[in-house]
Amino acid sequence: GGSGDGDYVYAFDAFLLPLFRLYRPELIIVSAGFDSARGDPLGGCDLTPKGYARLLHKLIDLEPSRGVALCLEGGYNCISVSRSYAACVGALLGAERPDDDVPEASLRAKRAVAETARHVAPHWPKLHKAEKRCRKAYMRAFKAHLALAAAQPTPQGGEMDLEPPGFGWSMPAVGQQRGQ
Repeated sequence: GGSGDGDYVYAFDAFLLPLFRLYRPELIIVSAGFDSARGDPLGGCDLTPKGYARLLHKLIDLEPSRGVALCLEGGYNCISVSRSYAACVGALLGAERPDDDVPEASLRAKRAVAETARHVAPHWPKLHKAEKRCRKAYMRAFKAHLALAAAQPTPQGGEMDLEPPGFGWSMPAVGQQRGQ
């Protein structure tokens, strides 16, 4: 599947929540389409009902004075939509937070968040620290990935298919294995 709970929690914690805190919203309206839900045939993502609840709790923690509202729209798997929406309504009604461990964000997610932060930070100077943290987190994950890839035997008759880290940084064109 595509991006899952760990990827979304990472994006929220590393970049979106710092952005939201800058603006201290009075009202948060969520377009709750659930296209990113596990099982949705069009979204291709892997966010679980617990993942949605976890993200909504993070928005509730911002304590907007006028509250948090969900507007149900879209989603193409009725079972995924109903389970995810139920988890979010539970969060709005004060249900306990999911207490299980969140998976580590993928290298692909860390890169996407760092790239997004790099493009947004020039327009919001107060986000430079968040952008720097995202970039460093991605580079640490990238280096760990390279070390892991170097320890693995290369496929017979070829080299590893690796992707460059991006950002215009001067690093060798090595990177991420397929499927990461």
